[in-house]
Parts: sequence; C-alpha cells; structure tokens
Amino acid sequence: MKHIFLTGAIQCGKSILIQSIFHNGAGRLVPAGGFLTYFTSRDAQKTLYLGNAVIYASLLKTIVPPALSPLTLHHTLQSANLSPCVAAEFDGITRPKIHLDAFDQYGCTCIEDGLARAHILSRDPSICPILVLDECGYLESNAAAFQQTVLRTLDTPIPILGVVRQMTAPCWLDAIRNHPDTVLISVTEENRDALVSELTSHFLSCL
Repeated sequence: MKHIFLTGAIQCGKSILIQSIFHNGAGRLVPAGGFLTYFTSRDAQKTLYLGNAVIYASLLKTIVPPALSPLTLHHTLQSANLSPCVAAEFDGITRPKIHLDAFDQYGCTCIEDGLARAHILSRDPSICPILVLDECGYLESNAAAFQQTVLRTLDTPIPILGVVRQMTAPCWLDAIRNHPDTVLISVTEENRDALVSELTSHFLSCL
C-alpha cells in the first residue's frame, strides 16, 4: 500500500479533498488518527492549531465538506476532550512564534495513538484504517522528535493520507517526498473533484 501525500498551492483544497475522500468511502475508510492543522484568526493575529485527526471519524458522519470550517473543528475538538494545541502564532509583522512542544509532544502522541488504533481497527477486514498527517511543513524544521515519528510512520503498513507543504528549498520534507512508499500528488482546483474517487479507490484496494 502506497502512502498518499497531497501538495499544491495554498488554499487549493487539499484538506477539503481529504474530508471528501473519507465521505466517499464512508463506512469503509476510517480515519484512525494522526493530526490535522487549522488556523483561527482575530484582527491581525492568526493562530495555528494542531488537533487530533481521530475527530474526523465522528465529524464526517454529519458534516459535508466544505462545511467543516476551522471554527467548527476547534469547538468540536474542545467538546470531545481532544483539546487542540497551539502550534504557532502569527502577528503579520515578526516571524511566527513556533511552539515546538506542540509538535514534539502532542503531535507525536496523535501519530502514535493513531497507529495503535489503526492496528486494532485493521482486524476488521471490511474497513481500511488510515492515518492522517495534515499538514507537514516548514514550521517543524526544528522539531526533531516530530520529524522522526513521521518518518518512522512511513515504514509501517498502515496507509497514510497526508499533506506536504509545497517548498523548493531543501528541507526535512524531502525525506517524505523521496520515500519509496510515498506517492506525491499535486492538487489543483481543476483536478480536485476527480481525485476524490481516484484516491478513494486507491485506499479501498487494500481491502
């Protein structure tokens, strides 16, 4: 089973595509865990949160994308006792304030718990548990534990559906892109809808 990592321009719909794939494979494709990132904003301030992707398993039963707004995610994570973690803060003037512990501790826990849950779920031959890594980017450049956990996960048989930030400069993301089990797919507004059925079929092929 190849891992799928989406890439493309900012706001081209990569996260919406992930939600749509789970909707399309409802009952058979199960988000076992991992992490998701989203922004909230207030005036000129923006905050990047890291949340546990297991929340998709319950959210996507009732919310059709692209209605799953960052605010909905934020409130639902909090109410489900899956409190999201502040990963970075942006003021639009200075460099972002990055909270490395959010990645090296909370992020690693989300991934490891997701792997454990996926192994349990995989005992049911009728479903395909998937680990979500949305998204891997430059903010984690100094998060050594997080990087190691992500790269170790690529060597497991649990299928991954993730996002890797589009960057040209050499960085830790190259290890994801160049991994032999990674398939990198560029997402655009033009091909996004067609990719829903294509990638759903890809993951269902392991059943």
